[in-house]
Amino acid sequence: MALKYLSIQNFRNFKTLNLELSEGFNYFVGANGAGKTSILESIYYLGHARSFRTRKFEKIVQHETSSFIVHGKIDDPNKGVFSVGIESKKGKQKIHINGQSVQQVASLASKIPIQLIDPDSHNLLQGGPKFRRRFLDWGVFHVEPSFFLVWQRFMRALRQRNAVLRTRAGQAQISAWDNEISESAEKLHQLRSSYINNFSNLLICNIKKIFDCDSVDIQYRSGWAESSDYQAYLQDNIDKDMDKGFTRYGPHRADLVLTINDRPVQEYISRGQQKLLTIAMLITQAVLFSNVTNKQCLFLVDDLSAELDEEHRRRVLSELAELNAQVFITTVNEEDVVLLDLPQKKVFHVKHGIVV
Repeated sequence: MALKYLSIQNFRNFKTLNLELSEGFNYFVGANGAGKTSILESIYYLGHARSFRTRKFEKIVQHETSSFIVHGKIDDPNKGVFSVGIESKKGKQKIHINGQSVQQVASLASKIPIQLIDPDSHNLLQGGPKFRRRFLDWGVFHVEPSFFLVWQRFMRALRQRNAVLRTRAGQAQISAWDNEISESAEKLHQLRSSYINNFSNLLICNIKKIFDCDSVDIQYRSGWAESSDYQAYLQDNIDKDMDKGFTRYGPHRADLVLTINDRPVQEYISRGQQKLLTIAMLITQAVLFSNVTNKQCLFLVDDLSAELDEEHRRRVLSELAELNAQVFITTVNEEDVVLLDLPQKKVFHVKHGIVV
């Protein structure tokens, strides 16, 4: 999987930008504020129809323009070359794949799997459970075809049950949704649990390649007492759910608990080590994705040098190279470009919205 060509218009500080890209490593070198991260942001947008930096359209579109366009050509080893285009105008988006209109962002995300490593990646460990659920569900979504429909079904039933709870309706009306929500919740739990078992085994093998630490233990928490049938658990807690006005337990409360020597990783290792562990988890996820699909993710690496010394940067780059994945890296250090002798790479210099 490789992004061969990228074209953007009116995106951040780029009026127009057209890039022919390497299928290996692509370095974007320049001072802070030059626009390096905006290029990664546009690639991320191509695969998610949203930014990883902001939800506000006005922050992305160039000043005194009303729309922006992101377009790319992607080479899929299983399906050949296809094109993707997104036009966003005052927050309303048009998405096209090979010229055909696409309504669901999930269709886009499934075709362009992207992993992001940036200064906020530590949220996977330091942030709330939603960050770990997002990480987990990215993995399941990309390797299990049934996941998205199961997840949609659960979320729809959850919204309906919560709506009934907010009306203070009787137990009979609330329980009417319990069959629907329970069936999809149990299936979602099975998919997540199976995935994390496979993931954990791979993580043990991969983690010491990046940094030296004791073995990390990772436990999946379903969001309710797993010794109980979910529907029975809902019934046991229905009075408190009615008091609160929402469903307090379920897959929407799932989490991953990571420990080293029985201590939470947040307490055991430094901020830099947390970044390395997060990177190891993302790389492991990419390995599992490749094992199942015979495709590679695209990796976006923003400001690799932050909190990492030269030796650990070299280790990270070496592991990314082992994946045979396409990698996009921003850096202020020209020295990062020569940390590895890579057969496939391009170096772009970025200065005030100009790329050479």
